[in-house]
Amino acid sequence: MDAERKGPPKDIFEAAQRGDQGYIKRIAERTLDFNVNQRDSLARTALHWAAELGHISTAELLIDFGVDIKAVECNGRTAAHLAARSGDKAMLECLMELLSPPERADMINQTDNFGVTPLFLARQKDKEGQAAFEYMLLNGGRMNEEPKVK
Repeated sequence: MDAERKGPPKDIFEAAQRGDQGYIKRIAERTLDFNVNQRDSLARTALHWAAELGHISTAELLIDFGVDIKAVECNGRTAAHLAARSGDKAMLECLMELLSPPERADMINQTDNFGVTPLFLARQKDKEGQAAFEYMLLNGGRMNEEPKVK
């Protein structure tokens, strides 16, 4: 297996990239001051990496540990932006299942530093992103709207 060949992850970010839940559980249990919201050099949390790479079980674990699902990375993107960019409806559902309908709509319509929303990113994926795009439309996604200024 690829993860075994590389040895153990060097940190929580690499563990999230690999979908290595065991590593994340171990560091959470063994670290007194464990911070699930720590940031890497791109200002990403482990959830950003799990969301971008489609590791739903890892994302669920990080959410259970209290990760901030609304955290933005260096380009102003949330984990929802990264899941939408991948056209991953299942990940979007995972990220938004605990949010109220207004919070879902806010996340779906949140612009990054370039004025791009998760809805727009899913639309760019064309057929690959269709299910994610439709999910976001049904959960408050707005088309043809002026971006909100942060």
